[in-house]
Amino acid sequence: MRAFSRLVFDDYLVGTTAIFTSDAFSDLLGSTGQLAIQIVATNISGTSPSLIVRIQSSHDGRRWSYKSATPEIDTRSITPGGTSVEVGTDRGTTPSLARVRLQIALAGTNPGAHLKVWVCGRASRRSQVIAARAITEREMPTLRAPTFPRSLPDPADDESTRRRALSGDPGVPTVPGRRAFSVANTPKSLMGLGKR
Repeated sequence: MRAFSRLVFDDYLVGTTAIFTSDAFSDLLGSTGQLAIQIVATNISGTSPSLIVRIQSSHDGRRWSYKSATPEIDTRSITPGGTSVEVGTDRGTTPSLARVRLQIALAGTNPGAHLKVWVCGRASRRSQVIAARAITEREMPTLRAPTFPRSLPDPADDESTRRRALSGDPGVPTVPGRRAFSVANTPKSLMGLGKR
């Protein structure tokens, strides 16, 4: 499912020095497991210009490392005088650190281009359900079943009382509305004495 879609870079780039997306987007880019990157290059100049885009991630926002051994957009040729559209993906097989940024560079001789970079973040339905549950559990109070006072014990449920009732003891206490169990008021069919 799509978590976000954002324009993260819109500027003219000249030369082969790498630039990075703004830190303002690093938390957003690091919030999902999968990223899809689309770059539209216009006003392209230079000899044999090409485009390289790599994902970097960091926990502290100061020390960055490449997420993958190969660039997500690896030295793609862009045509001078025309418009080029390039797409790269991060399938999320390797987890990102807390913050993510894009390193964008041109290659070739005296390259230049106006670049617009869009990023779409996607998360699996399962991870969104887990995140929603975590938020719900953190913000919702725990519901507990109400507790009621325990009822008083029924004297007819006591083992010794049952034995006395079976022996026919008339002093067996009874609970109002409940007949005391005794041999005298038990049907013969239940005692196994009925006809066979």
